[in-house]
Amino acid sequence: MSNMKPLESQKNGSVIQLLLIFLVVLCLLIVLPNTYVFAQDINEEALKSLLTAKTSQPILAFNFGDYDNDGVKEAFAFVGNKNDDPDEESFIGELWFVNKDGARIILDETVYWNINETYRFGNYKFIVLSRYYTTAGIELIWGVKSGRPYEVDISRHGERFEQIDNLNLTMTDITFDACTDGTGRTNKLHYFYWDEALKKFKEYGGIKITEEQLLKCSGARDIIDSINDTGAKIGGIFYRANNIININYSDREFNSNATLILDNGAVELKDVNGGQGTNLQKSNQEGVYREAMIPQVALYPNSFPVVDANIAFIDIILFASLSALALCLLYALFLVARKCKKAKNMAQYH
Repeated sequence: MSNMKPLESQKNGSVIQLLLIFLVVLCLLIVLPNTYVFAQDINEEALKSLLTAKTSQPILAFNFGDYDNDGVKEAFAFVGNKNDDPDEESFIGELWFVNKDGARIILDETVYWNINETYRFGNYKFIVLSRYYTTAGIELIWGVKSGRPYEVDISRHGERFEQIDNLNLTMTDITFDACTDGTGRTNKLHYFYWDEALKKFKEYGGIKITEEQLLKCSGARDIIDSINDTGAKIGGIFYRANNIININYSDREFNSNATLILDNGAVELKDVNGGQGTNLQKSNQEGVYREAMIPQVALYPNSFPVVDANIAFIDIILFASLSALALCLLYALFLVARKCKKAKNMAQYH
């Protein structure tokens, strides 16, 4: 009887070992296939094969890369055909997203101008397509978040997407306000940036400033005079945190605007259309500027940074005067204290 317990204990130990081996093998069977799939997701050809398994249409563009900076690569693909129009390059087809989980359509079949443009802002990559309309194109902008495709907030709001640098871009606002009666198409530049902390695109929204505030800037008087010389009336003036200032002005028939650059308290006209004529005409894109093109993504400056030079000089004089007065008072207190101490010492001596 005394040998039964050790045998039973050995038997139980063997069962436990077998269970542990079984669990290890099971884990390997689960992990190894997933590891193989993970290895495939950095392989461009493997992702293409997932796409061709879902569609037989020709692949016109295949943009492969790590879009959301997570170390895993994916792809946006445009499938379809090139239009036969000899006067204008355009394409008809669909936009697909492909990753290790498979391929799926994210934009239905229609006509596009640009199908193969990608941009990097900060640590993130985006694809931009221009959807074709009769007189314009609308920019469709897609990125990847947590391995899934998403359309960014500024998508479908403007055209002519242009990257300035690693964080900044412009798009044009299409409106019908060239004439004071509300007709006439215009294309006005608006400025956007990628906020790396928020992982979102934001617009440089404008705050209204007065003509008097603008005139505190060096060079502003000549610009205001050149507008007044046209017989136009100045309307809203907007300052943006990227130091762009837009001045609206109009006559009886047409709405116009001027774009200025603010630099160290001085302003000058910015050539925004590359056209002929005066500097004022080159800074005019026609129409009426608003506070923002996309208000829901706009951020606005707290104030206009230019201070009137006369007020600043007065502030300096006032500060200097108060400082001098404070020093005089301290010196007077010092003299009084010294005199009191001297009188006290003399009293003790006598």
